[in-house]
Amino acid sequence: MDYEEYEKECEIIRAENADLIQIFKSELEKKGLSLKTIKAHVDNVDLYINDFLLREDAEHMESGLGRLDTFISFFVHKCMWSTLANVKTTAASLKNSINV
Repeated sequence: MDYEEYEKECEIIRAENADLIQIFKSELEKKGLSLKTIKAHVDNVDLYINDFLLREDAEHMESGLGRLDTFISFFVHKCMWSTLANVKTTAASLKNSINV
C-alpha cells in the first residue's frame, strides 16, 4: 500500500472510530460518570484507536484488540506523560471500551 492509499484508509477508519467513540461516550454518560472522567476515558481510547493503531498500518479497532499489550508497552516507553496512575487509568479505559 502506498502512502496515498494508507492516508485514505486511515480517514475511513477515523470516521468509523468517531462513531465508536460516540457510542462509548454515550454509554459512559448513561453510567452517570462525571464529564472529566468521561473525557479522560474517551481521550485514552482515542489515543489507542486513532494514534497507535494507525501509526504503522491502517488497522481497524477490531483487528487491533490483540495488540493491547503492545500498546501498554508503547504508552509506558513513548508517552512522556505516562505514570503508573496513567497506565492504570488507560488500561481501565480500554477495558471499559471493550465491554461496550
